[in-house]
Amino acid sequence: MPIARSIAKDEPALRLAELNQMKSDSTGVHRYQLIYVMRKQEVAVYREDMGPSEGYTALEFEIWSGWQDSVAYLRDMARKQRHSTLSPPERYLQSIEDSTLIEDYIAMVEQRQKVARNQSHSGPGGLIQRTGFHPDRKDS
Repeated sequence: MPIARSIAKDEPALRLAELNQMKSDSTGVHRYQLIYVMRKQEVAVYREDMGPSEGYTALEFEIWSGWQDSVAYLRDMARKQRHSTLSPPERYLQSIEDSTLIEDYIAMVEQRQKVARNQSHSGPGGLIQRTGFHPDRKDS
């Protein structure tokens, strides 16, 4: 895999991994942060030595982005995960508790139903008078 010699905070990344690996001179195990970025239309890896692995209590982990998040965002997520006292299952359960995905989905479905019924409404923001429904139109 090609090597990325440097990275920019705002460039998109495929994933970030923090792994314990043997140093190249075989003098010990260190924690490395690997960030996968695009270079010349190929995925390349940027590797940063974070010091001896004994200094880290968090397990090794990976954060997948699929080119949706920046290097800075993934590093921030890694910092939070590295210093979290929660186990991976506890972190997962916490993320589910904090999520508004279901509520947001229900609100979206209700809004689409109002549009489909041509339901108008008025309030402090003004009046929305619906006069027709087209399933592909996004501005209703």
